[in-house]
Amino acid sequence: MKSAVAILLWVTASLSAQPPYRPEIQITWDAAALATLELPHPVPRYSPVAVPVEYYYRVPVRPVYKTYPVYAPGSEPAHYLDWLRKQEPHVTFEPAGLHSENDWIRAGELVFDAPFGFDFVITVSDVRNPAWFEHVKPPLTKTGVMPFAAYVIREKGKIELGTFACAMCGIRGKANGVPR
Repeated sequence: MKSAVAILLWVTASLSAQPPYRPEIQITWDAAALATLELPHPVPRYSPVAVPVEYYYRVPVRPVYKTYPVYAPGSEPAHYLDWLRKQEPHVTFEPAGLHSENDWIRAGELVFDAPFGFDFVITVSDVRNPAWFEHVKPPLTKTGVMPFAAYVIREKGKIELGTFACAMCGIRGKANGVPR
């Protein structure tokens, strides 16, 4: 019995001694590589030019907020919008809280699914209107959720419709373009 306890203590101590996982994050903005991405325009002064590296790395990081499902008419839980209006804004991507490879993978999923357009092209009033659903006929999950948009709370009491996430194109590979 003493040897089992000793092994358990050794395993526990060696696991806690592991340094936190730090992914290798590659350089995103490489001016030399960017210059090779496009053919030059026949008129050189119209050739595209990438912004300088220094400018790119000064761009502020956009917060990734928690999202909430958009339901089709008749599928939404009772008092859902009232509940949403009471929610505090919540930033879901916090690099300081990522300690394992799985944490980083989950964070990547959050960023991939995060909308970057708010009340742009499609608005909250659109998706609240049954006539809009009838006209557009957006794909829906089996639970009546519209997967290409999400409600976002960036300011308490204000509900915005988030669209244009990377996932909008990424989920097209699912059956009929709708995740299960």
